[in-house]
Amino acid sequence: MMLANSWSAFFVHLEGMGKPIEHMARNMGIALAVYCAVAGLPDFFLWRSYKKALPSFVSSQDEVVVSGQSKRQQQWKLVLVILGLALLVMGVGLALLVLAK
Repeated sequence: MMLANSWSAFFVHLEGMGKPIEHMARNMGIALAVYCAVAGLPDFFLWRSYKKALPSFVSSQDEVVVSGQSKRQQQWKLVLVILGLALLVMGVGLALLVLAK
C-alpha cells in the first residue's frame, strides 16, 4: 500500500490542488489504481497459472478410500453429548434453585 501511495504521488502533484474534496477523491482514486496495478496484476496472473496447474498436483491414481468414522471419534462424540446434557441439567437445576428464593 505504501509503495502504491508513493508511486502515485507523481501523478497527484501534476496539477494544482483544486477543491479539497475533489483533491482527496482524486488522490485516493490514483492511489487505488496504482495499488491495483502493483498488487492486483501479479495476483491475477498467479491465480491463472495456479488454476491451470491445479489438476497436475494430484493424480487420480493416488486416491485413497477412507472408511466411515473411527471408533475413537464416535466415543468423543458420545462424551461430548453426555457432557452437554449434564451441563444442561445443571443449568436447569440452578435456574430452579434461583427461582425458588
